[in-house]
Amino acid sequence: MRKILLVILVVVVVLAATALAILTQTPKTFTENLTGRKICTRPFTPQFNDGPYYMGPFFDDHFHLPPPPVGPTQKMMGIPMPSLEKDVTIEQMLCHFDEEKTIGAIAFYTSSTFPFLPDVFYHNKKMINAVNLKQQAGNRLYLFLEPYGFNAAKVDSLLAANPGVFDGIGELALYTPGSLKPDDPSWMAIYAVADKYHIPVMFHPDMNEMQNVINVLKAFPNVKFMVHGYQLSSDIAGLDKLMADYPNVYYSIDSATLYSYRGGLVIDTEDQFVSDFKRDFTKNINEQLAIWKPLIEKYPTRFMWGTDRFIKWHYSEKISRLFEEFARAFTGRLPKNLQEKYAYQNIEALFN
Repeated sequence: MRKILLVILVVVVVLAATALAILTQTPKTFTENLTGRKICTRPFTPQFNDGPYYMGPFFDDHFHLPPPPVGPTQKMMGIPMPSLEKDVTIEQMLCHFDEEKTIGAIAFYTSSTFPFLPDVFYHNKKMINAVNLKQQAGNRLYLFLEPYGFNAAKVDSLLAANPGVFDGIGELALYTPGSLKPDDPSWMAIYAVADKYHIPVMFHPDMNEMQNVINVLKAFPNVKFMVHGYQLSSDIAGLDKLMADYPNVYYSIDSATLYSYRGGLVIDTEDQFVSDFKRDFTKNINEQLAIWKPLIEKYPTRFMWGTDRFIKWHYSEKISRLFEEFARAFTGRLPKNLQEKYAYQNIEALFN
């Protein structure tokens, strides 16, 4: 019995020491190397001659922030995400923003960086990093808290303990295998927290969940819900009616909708994706405009642009140029009075 207790004690001591080392280590850095940084510049040089091009600023409404390089590697759809400051640096992100004229971004901040530590450790470390990150990015990041692994009470306590740090909740990837429906009671409780703090929610429903989405919108008319994904866009008539009936729903026309290439945005190599992207550039723009332009004209204040970046090669210079040109070509073919609304004004209005 004494041997068992001794083994348990040793294990506890080792785990405590490991946790303490993680918590007291200096982050690789969110804050260094950004003081007095120079603005990155790049002339817009079209590769496809597919104008007219919109030449104003953008606001990215769908940006998956790489998690810090602490703990197990985060994955999305089974694909490892890059680590912040290890694979993708803050400087690299901000430089792309500068070059693409992206004045701000909704960044999804994962809540599972320390899944193996007690809440007290998580709070002390993670929230401090979120504050530093937001400050050192020049307040260009609007952080949305991803609540996976937390119940509504925990989300409420995090928002209360960190006022002004989180601007919304999401993204809720409800299309993944085994996910709960959008109107599951556990999610409904979290929407109630968003209602309490007057912040928006971003979620991505699965196929055939239109009624579940309606249940959510009906239950929380004062919460602004931002939805995206091919699942809803595959039912344009349904989406049209949804927006007609519920003024609190907004739609993100981002990469997952515009050029996912049957998952290629996630599972392809960079070279394969670029090859498909270039081959179908004009065809894809024409097809997508035929779908979305009538809806943007019908609901001019409720559609928004985004990139849905989260794979390591999404941050390459080659991809940055292609994403930008597609966005400028697509936006440039919208009516003049709607271009700035879609590009950045609708998102800014969402945050007043």
